[in-house]
Amino acid sequence: MSDSNKPGVEWRIRGAVEDDPGTPGTESADSGVSRLGQTWSTPTLTRVRVGDTIKPVLVFGGGYSAEDHDTAGSRSAKDDVGNAVYMVDAMTGERLWSIGTDDATTQVAEMKWSVPGGIAVVDLNLDGLADYLYFWDLGGQVFRVNIDNTGDSDSDSLDGVVRLARL
Repeated sequence: MSDSNKPGVEWRIRGAVEDDPGTPGTESADSGVSRLGQTWSTPTLTRVRVGDTIKPVLVFGGGYSAEDHDTAGSRSAKDDVGNAVYMVDAMTGERLWSIGTDDATTQVAEMKWSVPGGIAVVDLNLDGLADYLYFWDLGGQVFRVNIDNTGDSDSDSLDGVVRLARL
């Protein structure tokens, strides 16, 4: 943690580096968030259990893909960036898992469009741990992520993704 008398940045995540606003560039090779677009939403802080440890995590959408949405009259079949959801360790910034297409740790073929909004967290049994995550994308789809708080590894906390609506 930072010294409260000398605050500093503990960690930072860099996805697609933009040389020109709206134009995806080259992602940081070690970031694990190469689908990250323009981040418009605040990451949602929650907690999950991994083995015997309760871990504070941040969940956030992949952001907005200006290249795919800022040209009038055109629509791509799939966004270049933003079509992902990430969970990172809140203390270190390390990616625990991601969902989406291409380089995600869990592939979800239906996730073709940007996820610029915040992620809603539901603690169904009020034990202080996330049970479900809900999000929408710019393709008019609504998804639910099932969280498993009984797993032994970070990736075990992801227990599946369900598309709830295609509007």
